[in-house]
Amino acid sequence: MPRQVPACLTACLPVLQPWHFVVLSGAAKAAFEQLTIDLCRQRLAPEKAEATVAKLQRKQAKDWPKVHCYIAICMKRHEEVPEWEEIAAVACAVQNMALVGSSLGVHGYWSSWQPAARDAPEMHALLQIDASKGDRCLGVFAAGQGQQERL
Repeated sequence: MPRQVPACLTACLPVLQPWHFVVLSGAAKAAFEQLTIDLCRQRLAPEKAEATVAKLQRKQAKDWPKVHCYIAICMKRHEEVPEWEEIAAVACAVQNMALVGSSLGVHGYWSSWQPAARDAPEMHALLQIDASKGDRCLGVFAAGQGQQERL
């Protein structure tokens, strides 16, 4: 039986890899943050946009500078595979990324991000995903160095 396990695992490995990660740091990170604010201002109803933009601007001043980079978590669709399987595969890839990062002192969290920005065509262009093919952004992984005393 032990000799058959590797063969079983190899047979289970999918040929398709639906995950598509885009690392945003430096100027690209700043552009991503500003695009998020701009898209929320443009795409949300005025009464919701004002509060959301104010909240995002507070984060831009206080919290976002602590983020070293964002890793956009995207999924490239393959019609021959059920969507839920591809979402699960992407989630597993993110978990693996988080575990390896944590072992290297890089910590972070998966944010679903602002839907008004995440799902906008302008964001899809930035992240190089094609919504007409079913590609999606599933959020971002905000990564940075943890404070040792808090770990």
